[in-house]
Amino acid sequence: MKKPGKSKSEKATLGNRNAKVLAFSTNKGGVLKSSATVNTAGAWASQGKRVLIIDMDNQGNSILSFGQNPDSFEYTTYDVLVDGLAAEVAIVNVHENVDVLPANDDFTFFEFDVLTDKRFTKEQYFLLLKNAVNHLRNEYDIILVDSPPTLALTQGNILSFVDYVIIPFQPEPYSQRSLVKMMDAIATMKKDTNPDIKILGILATLVDTRTNLHTTILQECRFLCRQMGWKLFDTVIPRSVRFADEIKSKGLPATLSKSRDPIVQNYFELVEEIEKQWQDKKARV
Repeated sequence: MKKPGKSKSEKATLGNRNAKVLAFSTNKGGVLKSSATVNTAGAWASQGKRVLIIDMDNQGNSILSFGQNPDSFEYTTYDVLVDGLAAEVAIVNVHENVDVLPANDDFTFFEFDVLTDKRFTKEQYFLLLKNAVNHLRNEYDIILVDSPPTLALTQGNILSFVDYVIIPFQPEPYSQRSLVKMMDAIATMKKDTNPDIKILGILATLVDTRTNLHTTILQECRFLCRQMGWKLFDTVIPRSVRFADEIKSKGLPATLSKSRDPIVQNYFELVEEIEKQWQDKKARV
């Protein structure tokens, strides 16, 4: 799919930006990583920010969220990272101010192909993403990376590239264990490949405050965060079908199609909190 051309005024503003790079990451699936990625992208784009989403998950949810079939793309993140294709060739424009570097089933083989390819050395394994797309910081205000539920090579590439991480946390049994594992993984990558990475905070997702279970686990999480000095965002993302319904009916994230909805407004409030975190250096881990 060919990316639409840009106007002269757009071209004049490119090349002098300095994107902040953020991932919603955890090793637990089904906690709204993709939803948080595309909906914050929509919130920033609606404010005039130029946003790039890099999909690092073979499910291709980022491009699906804009009503497009990931299997229809000839070039994807896999080609950029494994075959050395220029990222600009694979990037597609999906909405005003939003571009996506899509992924599809090809990415299923990413880790196996990299680890068995003699072209790649151990020193390169975790730097493939950074080496391929770091120059794009000059073209965007925000770069968001959609991550898989794993702590393997793919996640290592993400954590070696991004500036900031937000960890989605579903208030269910065993979630705290996943949270601690993710914190440990970030600490390892901070020591080994990315000394500048920072944890912006923990985001409670799929929250149903009507249940005693969610209320209790959220209280436990707040206590753990105070003990460890971690930030727990005031904003919570409730359990709701509205985000999926908007993608199905409109082919857009809800922040771009139903922005005035009170539930959707949670993502705009999250973006405000994130920007406050960026301004307050003491608030970052």
